[in-house]
Amino acid sequence: MKKHKIFKSNPNLKEVHMTSDGEAFYNDNDAKMHAKTLEDKSVELVVNPSLIQETIVDDSDDEEFEAPEFEAPKFEAPEFDAPEFEAPEFDAPKFEALEFEAPEVDAPEVDVPEVVTPEAETPPVEAPEAKAEKVTTKKGK
Repeated sequence: MKKHKIFKSNPNLKEVHMTSDGEAFYNDNDAKMHAKTLEDKSVELVVNPSLIQETIVDDSDDEEFEAPEFEAPKFEAPEFDAPEFEAPEFDAPKFEALEFEAPEVDAPEVDVPEVVTPEAETPPVEAPEAKAEKVTTKKGK
């Protein structure tokens, strides 16, 4: 079906989706599914020409448009007498450093052992001489 005939037989139809073989579909997805079976897989949206309004612009007079002058009214904020505010005086307390002596405590005496490092306590040990031993093995069965 040709593009113009579909809208003559269906004048209230807004648009159709046309595949390359001329089939018209209401739904874009249906048209794409059908187009997959064709060699040319294109789908074209066709709008009913009777719904397209043509706008003609008349540029015959070359006069430039000038907007009328407009003066915005002046706005004056009303005067406002705010009451004066005085912060009350405030005497912050003064802090002085306190002297403090820790009381003496009778703590039991503890014997602390003397710490001795291993190097100082142990003399260096020499490695014993390696003795060569003859090892014989028996072949197993």
